[in-house]
Amino acid sequence: IWVLDFWASWCAPCREEMAYLKEMYPEVHKFGVNMISISMDDKVEAWKKACVEEQIPWKSVRNIYGFKNGKGVREQFKFNSIPYILLIKDGRIVARNLRNWQLKKKIMELLQE
Repeated sequence: IWVLDFWASWCAPCREEMAYLKEMYPEVHKFGVNMISISMDDKVEAWKKACVEEQIPWKSVRNIYGFKNGKGVREQFKFNSIPYILLIKDGRIVARNLRNWQLKKKIMELLQE
């Protein structure tokens, strides 16, 4: 199971969600759940600074097109706002845009399958 978290340093709801993801991560990671955060920041420096501030314990990468451009992952996964979370199991998207306890609940359900 993979959690893909699309976020940006300037997005207050993203930063709030990041706090929840960091809290949830140790619990679900021990069951083999992996996470990756994809920054939609337009500027590399903003993304790097936010990564230091957030101390993200999993891999964090940046969409080179940023958010405003609409290319790259935004175009591929068809989303217009962040935070945006994808849940992937066996190479298929099984849930979109779940947050907080709803995300954890779905992960736990998938682990039972």
